[in-house]
Amino acid sequence: MLGMLEPGQVLWLILAALGLGVALPVMVQLFLTLRQARQTMKLLTEQVEPSLRLFNEIAQRPRDLQPGSQLATIIASLIPAIVAAYRAFRQNQADSDSAEIAPLENQQ
Repeated sequence: MLGMLEPGQVLWLILAALGLGVALPVMVQLFLTLRQARQTMKLLTEQVEPSLRLFNEIAQRPRDLQPGSQLATIIASLIPAIVAAYRAFRQNQADSDSAEIAPLENQQ
């Protein structure tokens, strides 16, 4: 049968056979890799999905106010104000001290 084919056709047939010989193992390996990836994703989804669901439930649940939580919120908001007031007081004292010293230096 090969005797009836022209040399160009024989060459094309040989190249097609080589291409198929190379492509077939690559396709099988790709199939196995994708199947393993799908199984891994399914396993991870089964493990992660309940945790995500629980996390969403906890995040959406309204925060219950505990007896000391309002006091803690008030204190946490007052601390920066108290610190700022203290710094302003100290700065005002330093400015007034330097203003009192300046006329004394001018007199000498």
